[in-house]
Amino acid sequence: MNNDTSDFIGIDHGVAAAAADCREIPEPGVGRSAKALAAWFSRHPGLVTSDPKQTTVGGLPGVVLDVTLSPDWTETCPYAHDGEPLVPLIIGIGPAALHHVINASFTTRLYLLDLGSSNVVIEVVDRPGDDLALEDYKAIIQDLEFDS
Repeated sequence: MNNDTSDFIGIDHGVAAAAADCREIPEPGVGRSAKALAAWFSRHPGLVTSDPKQTTVGGLPGVVLDVTLSPDWTETCPYAHDGEPLVPLIIGIGPAALHHVINASFTTRLYLLDLGSSNVVIEVVDRPGDDLALEDYKAIIQDLEFDS
């Protein structure tokens, strides 16, 4: 169990952009490909992203980008802790079952990978306060293998 206190790596098959209005559904009109998801995150006003870069992980092609909450973002969702600003980020659409947000307490590196008509998303979360950074997890990610 993470309890929102430590870094983690999540690997999920079948993910969509989460609805910007906080409903636990996919954002309407956003595709599920690596390119479509990266474009959505890059233009979301509540997010600051790095430029998406082409990557391959475990034989799957896609893009990687870093995502943080914009320092000017004040919107929240009903399920936020004490009304903290956040942005709904990703939601599982099967077989994955998840609904993740991003707030100001961490940075996320998203590996958005295409798998046929579906996808695999690797979410690397870096919380401040330890000696590890996103780059420290790169070796683990590059050692992954997927059976497509």
